[in-house]
Amino acid sequence: MSEICRLAVARKTQRAQLVGDWLSGAQLTLYSGAIPTMPDTALSDQVVLAEFMLPIPSGDAADGVFTLAAGTDPATVLTTGIATFGRLVDAADAVIGDFDVGLLGSGNVLILDNINLVEGALVSILSFTLSEG
Repeated sequence: MSEICRLAVARKTQRAQLVGDWLSGAQLTLYSGAIPTMPDTALSDQVVLAEFMLPIPSGDAADGVFTLAAGTDPATVLTTGIATFGRLVDAADAVIGDFDVGLLGSGNVLILDNINLVEGALVSILSFTLSEG
């Protein structure tokens, strides 16, 4: 079975914008623990660390890449722990997907100012960049 799929840049950008549309007004929850195999998998041992509300509109798509708009307010850390992934749900509470979390330079989709979170402190999103393959 072939694994080659090469989309034109215009189509990648359309797909990236579709994701951006889903993210407008979405909730991003940071978790500690193992990232589920699939976003449809129910959470079990994972712990909620913080919750963000994403802006409307959520960001821009260009050249097949979606970039979250600047200005998402910091979130108060609810529980001490190490952020390992974020789950996004839309305004209707439907799961959009799970995304890896890291620090600047990690290459992860979701970049935070800190992944070692302490209850009561603030955590900020530095960037959220999703490239369409």
